[in-house]
Amino acid sequence: EPTAFDSEFKYWTTSGYTDSKGQFEFENLIPGKYILYSSTYKRNHIPGYYESDDETLTRSWLDATRIEVEETGSFGDFELRLAPLKPIASNKGLSGKVGRLKGVSPGSSEIINPLNGVQVFVTNSEDKVINYNFSEKDGEYEVPNLENGELNIYFDKVGFKMAHEQVTITDNNKNVNLDVE
Repeated sequence: EPTAFDSEFKYWTTSGYTDSKGQFEFENLIPGKYILYSSTYKRNHIPGYYESDDETLTRSWLDATRIEVEETGSFGDFELRLAPLKPIASNKGLSGKVGRLKGVSPGSSEIINPLNGVQVFVTNSEDKVINYNFSEKDGEYEVPNLENGELNIYFDKVGFKMAHEQVTITDNNKNVNLDVE
């Protein structure tokens, strides 16, 4: 990957699944630097990126440990530990649209291009993940089942700087709308 936030990022991705023993393998990788991302379909664990100095995965691709693949072949064994997600049942939620500015100066609200696949994490004041979701093709997202209080919202997508916002959810303010560039 080039220098951070360079407009000339070149990405190549591959994906795979674990077997019945939880093991995975990637073959025929192009030489370069890689980050490992893991998630489940059941949404019962918090997804994230591999970080060598952490017991669980990190939420931001910028904090992920880069794995150098110098030539085709094995590059090591990695253990990815997903933290359990204990969702709460509530009628409170967050929704909105996430996009990027195109051809305008920062701070302008003109010409927002929707972003697909942005991870939207909601944490409480102790930075514990309450729930998460991903933005759709039109940039819209929805994160249900939230608790009352000051909540931190993190928007993360590979190749983009993470955005952070705060909202307050109360019994009178059950469904918050938050658009982010």
